Amino acid sequence: MKITKIVLGFLLGSSACAGLSHADPHFYNATPGAYKVVATLPNGAKDDRQLSSGASALTQESFTLAAGVKEIKVDILDDAGASVWKGTVKSNAIHVIVPAKSGVKVVYAGYYGSTSTPNAIVAMNATGEPLTIDLEGRNGLSASRGNTQGTSFDTKKLIKLDARESTYGIKGKSKGADIAIDGTVAAGRYLLLWKNATGTYHGDTIGTINE
Repeated sequence: MKITKIVLGFLLGSSACAGLSHADPHFYNATPGAYKVVATLPNGAKDDRQLSSGASALTQESFTLAAGVKEIKVDILDDAGASVWKGTVKSNAIHVIVPAKSGVKVVYAGYYGSTSTPNAIVAMNATGEPLTIDLEGRNGLSASRGNTQGTSFDTKKLIKLDARESTYGIKGKSKGADIAIDGTVAAGRYLLLWKNATGTYHGDTIGTINE
C-alpha cells in the first residue's frame, strides 16, 4: 500500500488511514532502503509486511492484532534478509524507520487517534541535515520561528504553539539557505520532516502526542 509521501510509521489525520484499526501497530519508512517487518504473534506464529523504499513515496503497513494484545516483537530485515533492528512495539502506536549512524532505527511517533489537545508539536528530522523551521498559523494569528532541528532528535521535546491556531504551514532553512517544505502540521501531533530522492523537502503530520 503506497501513499503520496515518504516514511515508515503511522500517518494520522489523513484519508490514508481510513479503515485502519486503532489497535493495529503501524509502520512507516523514512529511508531510501526497502525492508521487511517480521512480527512474532502471541502464539509464536510469524507474520510479515514489506515496506518499499521511501526514496520517492511514503510507504505504510500495519498488523491486525486480536483484541487484548498490547504489544508484539518485530524484526526489521533489509533486502538481503539481514536483521537491522529488533524490538517490541505497542498496539495503537506509530513507529517510523529512520536513518541512524549504524544503519537504521525504529522510533516511536505517537499513538493512533485524534483526542490529544496540547498546543504543541513534536518535530522529527529524518532529512540527515540540520534544519531550522518556522511554523506559521494558517489563520495568520501566530507563528513559532527559529526552531532548530538536529539530525539526532528527541521525540519528547515539544515546540509550544498558540492555542488560537490549529494548523501550521512550514518554512525552513538548511545550511543558512531558505528551503521550501511541502506540507502542514496540526497541533497536538508529531511532524516528520524528510527529503525525497529528488531533493524535495516534506513535512507530514503523523502520530498524536500522548498527553
